Amino acid sequence: MDTDYILKAHEERIHSLEESSRRHEGLILAAEDKASSAWKTISEVKNEVADLSDKVEELDNNVRTVMTTQEDANRRLGSVETMTKKINEDNVVAKNRQKVSILILKIILALVVFLAVVNVIFFVYIWNHDRELAKELLSFGASTMKVIPK
Repeated sequence: MDTDYILKAHEERIHSLEESSRRHEGLILAAEDKASSAWKTISEVKNEVADLSDKVEELDNNVRTVMTTQEDANRRLGSVETMTKKINEDNVVAKNRQKVSILILKIILALVVFLAVVNVIFFVYIWNHDRELAKELLSFGASTMKVIPK
C-alpha cells in the first residue's frame, strides 16, 4: 500500500507539474506575444520619431526661409522709408516751386488786366477826342486778327 500511495502521490505530483508546466508555457507564450507587440510598438515609435525628425528639419528650413525673407523685407522697408523721406522732401520743394509759380502767374495776370484797363481807357480817350483815329485803330486791329491765324 505504501507503494500505491507513493505512486499515486507521484502521479498527482507529475500531473500538478504538467499543469504547472502548461500554465508556465501559456505565460511564456503570452510574454512572448507581449514582447513581440512591444518590439512592434518600439519599431512604430522609431518610425514616428524619424518622421518627426524629418518634419522638424523641414520646419527648421522653413523658419530659416522666413527669417531670410523677413531680413530682406526689413532691408526693403528701410529703403522704402528712405524713399518716402526723399519723396516728402521733393513734395515740399515742388510745393514751394508751385507757390512761386502761382505768385508769378498772379503778377502776370494783374499786369495783363492792368494793361487791358490802360488800353480801354486809352481807346475811350482817343474815341472822345478823335473818332476817325479810333475807327482806324479798330479796322487795323480787325485786319491784323484776320492775318494772324493764317
